[in-house]
Amino acid sequence: MKAFLKLQQLLMIVILMSACSSYHHAQKQTNIHNGPNNLAEDTTSIQVTSDKRILNERGSVYSVSGIGLGFTGGETGDLLKPGFSTNLGLDISLGAGSFFLYPSADLLTFRYDQQIADNNYLYSAQKSRASYKIFTLAFGYRKSVGKLRIYQFAGFGGGVVAEPRISVREDSQEAVLHNKKSSTWSAKGGLGFDYQIGQFVVFAEGTHLHNFKSLQDRKILVFPVYIGLKSNISSLFKPVKTK
Repeated sequence: MKAFLKLQQLLMIVILMSACSSYHHAQKQTNIHNGPNNLAEDTTSIQVTSDKRILNERGSVYSVSGIGLGFTGGETGDLLKPGFSTNLGLDISLGAGSFFLYPSADLLTFRYDQQIADNNYLYSAQKSRASYKIFTLAFGYRKSVGKLRIYQFAGFGGGVVAEPRISVREDSQEAVLHNKKSSTWSAKGGLGFDYQIGQFVVFAEGTHLHNFKSLQDRKILVFPVYIGLKSNISSLFKPVKTK
């Protein structure tokens, strides 16, 4: 659990750094375009070519940040109801840009209605909240059509599931909410598309997360849907040239 939280914090730091890098890059381009018209035209041409090259360049890295909903299916529906979800990750191009690595963290929350009594607790949890935090390493392939890219990916990982439990203190008659945590392995697959706008990329994707551990004697089928931004942070991983 501690390792997962550290990973989440690291991804947040990378995304913040990417925002600063993109802002600095935009400021530099603004200064250049304020020059003579012929220089602005040349710079625009170079910038467009540069954006296309970076998008397909081997080793280019984009930070991924999305928000959405985590839907459930099958017998999971009476236990978990759709809730707010986020994902953080990196899009790392391989080869000529068609293949990529996609390490990511999915942070999902659901409304939880307990279906089977827990022998360790006298009361069942209803209309509570459960969370599903999972880290996966996926491998994908994309097809580019201009600035539009359609991609698919699949991978494997693990994480932590937290289920709510309720106990009552007999002396004060106070209800206390507990989190019953368990670790699980997970497989991930999905489809998506993104569109480049300058240094940023707008994306939307749908994912299937298969949890290998059952909850309340039910197989967990989760289908997160995200929309968000990808930011080019390739420059953060290039060595600094010294004079």
